Amino acid sequence: MEESLKQNLDTELIEVGQLIERRRNILEQENKIFDEKTAISNIVASQLKDDSNAIGDDNQINNHNSYINDLDPEKMQSVQSKIDTIFDKGLKKGINEAKSDLSALELDAFHDILVGRLYDELKKRGLI
Repeated sequence: MEESLKQNLDTELIEVGQLIERRRNILEQENKIFDEKTAISNIVASQLKDDSNAIGDDNQINNHNSYINDLDPEKMQSVQSKIDTIFDKGLKKGINEAKSDLSALELDAFHDILVGRLYDELKKRGLI
């Protein structure tokens, strides 16, 4: 069972890498600036919103790190637990659990932290 979950995460990360590359190609054809973290942010945000268009728009990522620092330790632990779920159960399952279990503020923190972790993981695996 655990090996199946690992393969699922691997497959999902490959799909995210492919979405990012598609977005990069579109923006380069339009002579626009491409940012990998913005692309990851848009993909995660679209999944949190149940948006089937996972490529998303390339709006600037809002820097809301100050509110993350304001989360009490218990809420931050809940967010971190859901992030860990992503790497244990897969991206889609982890996001679905986060949507059902976290408050709006916690979901914002979840999104921002997950973007950084996914970026690092995709880079480490050579997928972006």
